[in-house]
Amino acid sequence: MKAWSIAVKDTLVRFRDRNAIILMVAAPLLIAFVMGLAFGGQGAAASPIFEIPLIVVNADQGEWGQEFAAIITEIEVETREGIRPLFTVTEMADRDVAVEQVELGEVRGVVYIPPIFSTELTDSFEDGEVSENRTATLVEVFTDPTANVSPGIIRGVVQRIASGFSTVVLGNVVAVEQLLDKTTDIPVLFVNEDRGPVSAAVAAAFDPQNFEGLFALESAPDMDAAQEKLATGDAEAIIQVQDGFSQAVMEGGTGEAVAGLVAVVPAPGSLSAPIVEAIALGIASGFGSDAQAGAQPVTHPVLANLEDLESILLAENDRLGRNEAARDWITVSTSLVGESQEFNLLNYFVPSMAIFFLMFTVFDGTRSILQEERDGTLHRLMTTPTSRTEILLGKIGGVFMTGILQFAVLVAISGLVFDVDWGTEPLGILLMVVATVAASTSLGALVAAFARNNNQAGVVGTAVTLIFAILGGNFIDFRAIPAWLNPVSRLTINRWAMEGFTNLTLFGQSLLDVMPNIVVLFGLGALFFVLALLLFNRRFVR
Repeated sequence: MKAWSIAVKDTLVRFRDRNAIILMVAAPLLIAFVMGLAFGGQGAAASPIFEIPLIVVNADQGEWGQEFAAIITEIEVETREGIRPLFTVTEMADRDVAVEQVELGEVRGVVYIPPIFSTELTDSFEDGEVSENRTATLVEVFTDPTANVSPGIIRGVVQRIASGFSTVVLGNVVAVEQLLDKTTDIPVLFVNEDRGPVSAAVAAAFDPQNFEGLFALESAPDMDAAQEKLATGDAEAIIQVQDGFSQAVMEGGTGEAVAGLVAVVPAPGSLSAPIVEAIALGIASGFGSDAQAGAQPVTHPVLANLEDLESILLAENDRLGRNEAARDWITVSTSLVGESQEFNLLNYFVPSMAIFFLMFTVFDGTRSILQEERDGTLHRLMTTPTSRTEILLGKIGGVFMTGILQFAVLVAISGLVFDVDWGTEPLGILLMVVATVAASTSLGALVAAFARNNNQAGVVGTAVTLIFAILGGNFIDFRAIPAWLNPVSRLTINRWAMEGFTNLTLFGQSLLDVMPNIVVLFGLGALFFVLALLLFNRRFVR
């Protein structure tokens, strides 16, 4: 009871001190607010960078050059103002004049597409192979050296688009050549697991003679045997007619339903498997109730145009590669899935600064024990019937109560004034606050018990506060701490506290998720508290 009275008295004294109020409440809120503004404030999920002024000089009259320029123009990003273009593109014809605009600071960069861009890109491949005499197709990028962010963005985007162009052109040419090599006598395995009345008709439809010149069709007794051959590279695909096919046909199933009982298992990396699948499903759908009377079961254009297969594939490649692939496969802008979430950086910086200034408060509070020792008031207090342990508990308890009230005020004000979201686990926040304050107070008491005098305690306390803040993530995101420094970071109260509060406020985790942080903080608090009491008792033995 006497320890409680001492704790309450010390707490009231501290909260009557105007300077202490500024240090405990006003300073952390102000610094957190300033840091939140400096690093983007609210809505940081949206890009703060958009409409970068850029000049594109397209000296190439070919299709690839125009496509390259169009991609740069059409890139968009999500901003707080909505979807906006990443670049504000101005087209110019003279490269030297455009570069002068960069030197004058009118734009942040110039992208120059040379006159022979399309020609060099197209001539780099001969007969589906990469030409031995090919030269690099050069796209020049000029950026403003005085800018900090935009040059890296411009260079990165252009490099990404250029890499995509190379991938699309090379990939399409090589893929078609490989496909043409494999569209005659494709080795295919046929497994008929159906034992119904339609089984014989299915076997007849997949007779190897029906696919002469296209498939080298071979029957397999079961899927295990077929899988073994597929694994050894002896086949490009397996056509599996599953049990129940006859029943689906007899029940009047549609072509789509019947075809669903035919599976095509491709070999890894097979380019011919899509042709096999299209033909097999076309045959199967011909058994459906919606098939037209007298119609051929195989309607896939590959079979209908076997004599002109090469021209069909080349035409398809040209359509895909030139009209769709470059635009759809290379664009570096991302699609938004769902609604963007507002990310308030104050959700990170308010707990961060609360922990940081809490350390100052508890170190200053426990240091007051040494100040009273120097002034003689502590020894006079020990001459009273109050035991030494009760006095120490009361002094340390007063610091603990001060820290709890400080944190509670910061939580309330930041939530009401700055709209800081403290998560959906009030019990988790409460336990994190109590555990953090307990660990910090006990550490402060240990430093005070170890120090020789008040001044030494102040120096050591300030050093520990700053080192723990740097290592624990009060000034930078603790997830950005290098891996080699992580073990040291986890020795600090700040790291465990920051991790727990961040998981609750930013990531919406539950009490169970942050329970390890709470347990560690309480464990550190208990350890420091016991050591502090032992040292204080030895110190004041007369």
